Amino acid sequence: MTYGELRQYVREIKELGFVTVGFRVDLSSKISFPFVALIMTLLGIPFAFSMGKRGTLVGIGVSLAIAMVYWVAIGVFRSLGHVGFLNVFFAAWGPNLVFGLIGLYLLFRLRT
Repeated sequence: MTYGELRQYVREIKELGFVTVGFRVDLSSKISFPFVALIMTLLGIPFAFSMGKRGTLVGIGVSLAIAMVYWVAIGVFRSLGHVGFLNVFFAAWGPNLVFGLIGLYLLFRLRT
């Protein structure tokens, strides 16, 4: 579904009296998901400059490990949002906030 279609569907389901938490998490995720590329770039810049003499394969391995942890965090946060354990906003934007803050911290600690 597109964003507009899903928003209309959530509105209709809510009017019928059904629980819409999972659909609202999906709706918010449609907005937050495109920022994954920006956050991954923000995380990658400090590692690109800090790898130095360790080699290219170490940098690739670290980046793959970070990407896997990030994708798992997205899945866990969305799942916790679907069951109602997390607020809709934090379920959709939580991984972006956590990894974005980590990326900013690493970027500001980078020696120039």
